[in-house]
Amino acid sequence: MKLLVQALILVVLGVHVGTAAAQESPPVPSGPPPVDDAVTVPPSDPPVAPEPAPAQLDVPPPVALAPTKEWYQGNAGRRRLAHLGVVALAGVGYVASETVLKPVWASKDCGWCTPPGIDVTMRDNFKWKDTQLAARLADLDGYVMAPIFGLGAIWLTSINDHGNDSRMARWIDDGIPIVEALTFAQLAVQAIKFTTARQRPFVHYADPSRAHETDDNMSFISGHSALPFSVATSAGIVAHRRGYKMEPLIWGVGMTLASTTAYLRIAADKHYFTDVVGGSAMGALFGAAVPLLLHNGVLQRHQINIAPTGNGMVVSGAF
Repeated sequence: MKLLVQALILVVLGVHVGTAAAQESPPVPSGPPPVDDAVTVPPSDPPVAPEPAPAQLDVPPPVALAPTKEWYQGNAGRRRLAHLGVVALAGVGYVASETVLKPVWASKDCGWCTPPGIDVTMRDNFKWKDTQLAARLADLDGYVMAPIFGLGAIWLTSINDHGNDSRMARWIDDGIPIVEALTFAQLAVQAIKFTTARQRPFVHYADPSRAHETDDNMSFISGHSALPFSVATSAGIVAHRRGYKMEPLIWGVGMTLASTTAYLRIAADKHYFTDVVGGSAMGALFGAAVPLLLHNGVLQRHQINIAPTGNGMVVSGAF
């Protein structure tokens, strides 16, 4: 009985303590916790967009330059070989006309014997006493110095100015017009000499008993005059078309050598004035016609510049 009473007392005390604790603890609100107005939350930074990748230019791949061909290869090489063949044939023809054909074709009788007054006057004023010296100087000037200077000056200029061509290709392209003009002019001179059969001045004024020589009636026109004028004119035109800096020198020295040769042929009593005028005109004619008509497309300065752009490339230059 005593144990039962004690148990009841403990139960009563436990209930009383729980009720008191419940009254002292604050109520728990429902829902989200209240926000303190005094606390300010800083705004977060906006998201940073990633930087765009730099634009890639559409640059084309570098242009691969074709390897330089040998001077005898390709279409240009075949053209050079063809012109060299023509020069060789013309040279053989000229040599034959001066050797084996001259005794056959040269007339023994003069077809043009008496000189006009202007030729007589020029002969009296320009003829040297030492005609042999004048003849040797004319040979040296017209057949050696003039062609060596004309070809040499052109080739010397093109050593460091041969563009995209090989040096040998440029030398041949520049030299062929000069050599062709020279040989073609000489062939034309020979044809006129054989046709007109003009008596040379030293034969006309010589002793009538003098023995006849094959070359006596081949005065018109002067081959010595034609040769340096053909070289000087063709070399000058080649230099002009190429834009070579030595062009004024080539014209000046070339024409001086040519004019000197023409004068010396009168001084040597080998030609009349009209002979050297005709030969000079013939040489200048072929010297201009050959490079301008047969080689005009080759004798040009080609400057081509290729530059990449954003959309492709730009090609510019002078043609």
